[in-house]
Amino acid sequence: MPLNPTITILGSGTALATPLRNCPSYLIRSSQSTLLDCGSGTMKQLAVNNQDFHKVHNIFLTHPHLDHVADLAPLLFARRNPDLLESAKLEVTGWPGFKDHYQKLIDLHGRWVQDKRQLLSIQESDQNTQIRDDFKITSQRVDHMPGALGYRIQFNDGPSLAYSGDTDLCDAIVSLAQDIDVLILECSFPDHLKVKGHLTPKECGQIARQAKCKTLVLSHFYPVCDDHDIEAMCRKQWDGELILAEDNLTLNII
Repeated sequence: MPLNPTITILGSGTALATPLRNCPSYLIRSSQSTLLDCGSGTMKQLAVNNQDFHKVHNIFLTHPHLDHVADLAPLLFARRNPDLLESAKLEVTGWPGFKDHYQKLIDLHGRWVQDKRQLLSIQESDQNTQIRDDFKITSQRVDHMPGALGYRIQFNDGPSLAYSGDTDLCDAIVSLAQDIDVLILECSFPDHLKVKGHLTPKECGQIARQAKCKTLVLSHFYPVCDDHDIEAMCRKQWDGELILAEDNLTLNII
């Protein structure tokens, strides 16, 4: 594992996956490996980025839309493979009601999504803070669908990261992002194609400015975004460091 935490963008797209953009998922490497969301294609993207799926320690899910959770069941199924000699203890944390969501996966798939090695923990989060080996993670409800969460990670040695999941402009995401080192915001549609429950580039810039973040990363682009100057729209509100996410891009969290 790297000395400084990094985040790799496994998927910078949406449910409308393209050859260049996978469904949402983000891999944090620190003393442990952590996934933020687990959309369709995450298993393949982990392999592309030389991360063993069975050595992921934590998964934090923002909400139950399939582009954010679809590869959870395949990952749990793959962890049952008898050829795996060593697997990490896995803690999967989701939105309020996530335990019922997991039970429905069991109802559908049976033992194939259950853990036979006693290494799986299923948890819910709702506007609270959890402690892991080298970071604490705080969740708040954001304005997307009932129970949808955004997350803020504070590493023990200083760096910090915030991730919006899917959200509209709201006070909660500004609070989560306050004075953050790296802020990853969904940026689903250009300014003139605003959709309720999602952010536009100008709104992302506004959040970054109000939160006084260090680096803003825009992600979760619907295909229409590739036809517009997303950076210029964001710059109406934000003049700090700006990165437009691409699949397999790795960033230092500093």
